[in-house]
Amino acid sequence: MNILFTSPTSFHPQKGGVGRVTDTLCREFQKRGYTIYYLHRKWYPEDNYPYPASVTILPTNDIYDCKNVEFYHNFLKEKNIDIIINQDGLYESSYLFQNVGNLTIPTISVIHNNPIINYTCLWEELYLLKNNTYIEKLKRIIRCLLYPKLKYEVWKSIQQHYQYILEHSTIITLLSAQYELSLKKINPKLLNITYSIPNPNTYEEQKSIPIKQKEIIYVGRLYNSTKRVDRLLKIWQSISKKYPDWHLSIVGDGIDGNMLRQYSQQLRLKQIDFYNFQPPRPFYEKAAIICMTSNFEGFPMVLTEAMQFGCVPVAFNSFEAIADIIIPEKTGELVTPFSIKEYKEKLSLLIENVTYREKLSQAAFQYVKQYDSEIITEQWIQLFQKVRKDLY
Repeated sequence: MNILFTSPTSFHPQKGGVGRVTDTLCREFQKRGYTIYYLHRKWYPEDNYPYPASVTILPTNDIYDCKNVEFYHNFLKEKNIDIIINQDGLYESSYLFQNVGNLTIPTISVIHNNPIINYTCLWEELYLLKNNTYIEKLKRIIRCLLYPKLKYEVWKSIQQHYQYILEHSTIITLLSAQYELSLKKINPKLLNITYSIPNPNTYEEQKSIPIKQKEIIYVGRLYNSTKRVDRLLKIWQSISKKYPDWHLSIVGDGIDGNMLRQYSQQLRLKQIDFYNFQPPRPFYEKAAIICMTSNFEGFPMVLTEAMQFGCVPVAFNSFEAIADIIIPEKTGELVTPFSIKEYKEKLSLLIENVTYREKLSQAAFQYVKQYDSEIITEQWIQLFQKVRKDLY
């Protein structure tokens, strides 16, 4: 079977969860004899990662360019593609990859987040100050005044987007069944073509939990409007002096990297280091706790990855799929959105109570085995079989 993964940008496993998921699934499919292709519309010359699949780039960067449409249809025929996995189903940029013309090729559009995330988190996006200048504060007032109008426009846009998916995709896959209610709000008909498959663990199953250090980590993009790493810095400012033998590592980078480093200096934080994009495994192995302070996530792989190494996760209960990862006071700690006070209390409890922390660590370590890559791959293969059976 020939499978095509599509996305506007590359599937680099060190630069995002979608890349790590795709890299893992690609290798698992190849073990089972499948031939895998990648197709993108953008490529960065400095990208020298040894991708496991053949990579092809569209002729131009314009998704509506006729040259791209013709190229795409010819590519599908030449490679004899059996199934398309559109890894960018949440966005308009994937419309080209759902347009198979008169070819009968099943297309699976993957929604790597809450389907209505742009709607549910609109207020937080508008209200967040990008800096402390007078002009930015004035812009925020204007944004907030426009909120009712923008809310209406965003909802209409979401409805149009999923109508296109309904007409052009064979299947929609969600990262969690928890998101089905969101799809139902858009259009109940979407549930007729919807399946839920969580992200797989991207590391092999660990036999035991490594020896832990007094280390707390954040792993992910430094994109503050959604990830809100500034919250974690404020929390660390409040408690770090109480725990001088503990350390915080920020692993990752992004458009707000410099701003967050400067903010850390303004807060005069100690016992903290920032690291650029790099393999997170060494950090997972030594860290006792992993923190997430995002407004929202889809199915955050950094948490399940860290739990594979016995890290105890702490996160805001701000998105539906978190219920599939953290069972409060059993596999981690959930915090009321967006209570800094409660977050500090629960993080402090984990730091101080070694017995409690180790209990949660063991439970987290066992719990994430259900997301083993072989188990999740089998769910995908079953979906392929169903799609092809229905088609033929």
